[in-house]
Amino acid sequence: AKSYFPRGLFETVGVKAVGSRPRQIIPEKWAKKTGKNQTPTASPTAEIFVMGRRQNFQRWAQNVSGWSEGFEGASELVRIEDVHFIEPVERIRPMRSKNDNPLMEIVLHRSDDYVLEGFRGYLRNLGVTLDLDQRISVRDLCFMPVRVPVELHEEMARFSFLRVAREMPELRQLRPVAWSGGLRSGSPFSIEMKEVSPLNPELRVALFDGGVPKDCMPKRLVRSKTVPGSIGVAVPECQAHGVGVTSALLYGSLIHGQPLPQPFTAVDHYRVIDADTANDSQGHYFDVLNRIMNVLRQDNYQFVNLSLGPDLPIEDDEVHVWTASLDEHFSDGRTLVTVAVGNSGENDWDAGNARIQAPADGVNVLSVGAANSAEEKWSRATYSSIGPGRSPGLVKPDVLAFGGSGKHPFWVPDYLNQGKTVPMQGTSFAAPLALRAAIAIRTHLGPVVEPLALKALLIHHSEPLAFEQREVGWGRLPTDFEEMITCPDGTVHVLYQGTLEPGKYLRARVPLPASGISGDVKLKATFCYATETDPQDPINYTRAGLEITFRPDNTKFNKVEGKISQQPTSKPFFSAGGYQTEDELR
Repeated sequence: AKSYFPRGLFETVGVKAVGSRPRQIIPEKWAKKTGKNQTPTASPTAEIFVMGRRQNFQRWAQNVSGWSEGFEGASELVRIEDVHFIEPVERIRPMRSKNDNPLMEIVLHRSDDYVLEGFRGYLRNLGVTLDLDQRISVRDLCFMPVRVPVELHEEMARFSFLRVAREMPELRQLRPVAWSGGLRSGSPFSIEMKEVSPLNPELRVALFDGGVPKDCMPKRLVRSKTVPGSIGVAVPECQAHGVGVTSALLYGSLIHGQPLPQPFTAVDHYRVIDADTANDSQGHYFDVLNRIMNVLRQDNYQFVNLSLGPDLPIEDDEVHVWTASLDEHFSDGRTLVTVAVGNSGENDWDAGNARIQAPADGVNVLSVGAANSAEEKWSRATYSSIGPGRSPGLVKPDVLAFGGSGKHPFWVPDYLNQGKTVPMQGTSFAAPLALRAAIAIRTHLGPVVEPLALKALLIHHSEPLAFEQREVGWGRLPTDFEEMITCPDGTVHVLYQGTLEPGKYLRARVPLPASGISGDVKLKATFCYATETDPQDPINYTRAGLEITFRPDNTKFNKVEGKISQQPTSKPFFSAGGYQTEDELR
């Protein structure tokens, strides 16, 4: 638990924690109450990385056996199970290709100048060139690309500040599932995209994707934006993806025989993919993220959609640079960000290859999977990546939205044949469809409803049916957004918004009719908050947690040793009560 952090011991020894990662251990002894013959079993804990001067470690090793109970920091020794040096091979992830000179993604524990220059000099001695201009720093972590021959990997990993080295991921191909014509469940039909004004012209919505060809979509609704810096020529296949994602946000899935609905908002479409990216998505992996972050840092958007990211399942013990960058930027909760979870759901589940892909594991984004139908009977689309997410956001995807299937395609404009449609499927379309629902609610209720409240509304009204949580998260969104803002008979929805500082509390009263009520009341609540993060500490990734206390009757008080409690009798709201371990609470 966080409360067991051995801060006093570290100060005495003269070392500083620079990060951590989750680990399962079997302790030599433990204080849990078990049967006489029961041996310790694997338990979750944190492995803490510390840095310090060499002589401090040597002094500790020499003197610790002479410590007494009264020695400063000695009482925290019982919190430590093991102390060891990280071997170079522990820092290197298995290679995914047979390339003898692969492009690596290096993660350093610090981004201080002396660390970066030290690493560059160390690699220079190995005959490897490092370009520090391509680095991305998030909090205390530094991510950078460098091409290193396989035979030098272990030598490279001897650099003490190196946290992990893995083969550079590729970007997901901006090509919808079954793009090659596998969807045959419907014939293309004609549509007319008119130059109309959006219902809510004041909203600011950004979409980062493959671009939109000139004159392909109404200029009043789609503004093709140029990203800061240089970008090469567009790629037709990626533009086809961009047109489909943009159409999903504006119109939803197109319906044969029905005119296109008037869009709720206009969209700023930023093309972040070029020919270089498409030809070498591994080599230009950082370029795409930098283009996105440069826009986000310059413009304040209320709504953002990302239907792209690394083609790599998330890991429990490491945070990817996409997730770290976006979670840090959106920690103020002022933007609703929808992220497609990926289309790897048909890969090997047991090996973890079907798991959601970054940045869908972010805690400050809404990760969206795909349902195979918009009708009453539905299930997870087989291609949609599954959870769980990474602690503490274990419930991932957050929600599902219709993303198309072989039987029920997602219809979008055909960018090659103006006025025609083409069938698609993919989480790339489910994510903007979910964002469209949030924008619809904002348009109808007005600016009083903030982005974080919209995220809570989407999650609160999703329906999981009887599916596994790792498949559907909290469930599929209603196909009619009005279901999320209207109250059936005998029901009332109450929305609370505000800012809660760490260590403080907020009281949310449950309103009741002045005339009173008879019988039982069923309460269902969804709590949603944004928080700063620490990517160097995946096990303690969020800087703020939330604990819910329920006081069902403001007239009942506890009486302990003759004294009446100051607050009404409290009960847990989400848990069944009783002690819960740190792992269970997460």
